[in-house]
Amino acid sequence: MHDEANIENALRTVAERQQSFVQQLFARDTDDLGLNAEGMKIYRQNLRATATQALSISFPTVYQLIGDELFTFATEKLLLKQPPSQGDWAKWGSGFAEVLKGLEQLDDYPYVADCARLDFAIHYSEKARNTSFEFESANLLAQVALDKLGIEIADSVTILESDFPLIELWNAHHSDEKENYIQAFKDKTTQADFKQYILAYRPSYKAIVSELSESEYFWMSRLICGKSVGLSLDLLEASTFNFEQWLPKAIEQNLLVRFYSKN
Repeated sequence: MHDEANIENALRTVAERQQSFVQQLFARDTDDLGLNAEGMKIYRQNLRATATQALSISFPTVYQLIGDELFTFATEKLLLKQPPSQGDWAKWGSGFAEVLKGLEQLDDYPYVADCARLDFAIHYSEKARNTSFEFESANLLAQVALDKLGIEIADSVTILESDFPLIELWNAHHSDEKENYIQAFKDKTTQADFKQYILAYRPSYKAIVSELSESEYFWMSRLICGKSVGLSLDLLEASTFNFEQWLPKAIEQNLLVRFYSKN
């Protein structure tokens, strides 16, 4: 336990030093870094270019929506707020949606931040570890009370809730039917009290996006939080959710890892 605390403190110290370095790097006064002006300029440009390239891969839809100039500006904001804590740029970017949400240039386009959440969910899904359902664990359905039975959801699964038709927006930038999806996006944004529940998952090698019903969304959110099957079903008592219909579909979509006993 003591060793874990020391490791955590060491990682926090490294992250704080990286953040301080990046902040100084983009500040006007960079004398403390011990680099000349030309060296600083080159280093700053290289860092910005590398970061922008990395995020454009992780957030391809956002990049298309807002363009290179604003995307680069937002990238620099994220570098200052949340610099990479490790060498793998592909794992960086979890705070990008919050940065976009705070940009006044996007005040009239509030869906962009949510689109970033979906982009990152898809990116995360494709980078997550490979898993497959442990069929022998299904024996627990007959052996353990539902209130003591849990379901482990695959790391490649993310669920999102949005006030905007993100699926249509995402498909408009990643399919050959752009105009149809753009029109669907426009139509749905005019609906009163619109809400969309989204599932990002990876059945094999490529991440997929699909829409969930409200009951499916809340069911999965409770499982992800570690709630038992029994309690999760009780909380959906008034809904039309059907566990027997959901289970084989979830296994086919590779959403599940295993059943487990919560005793």
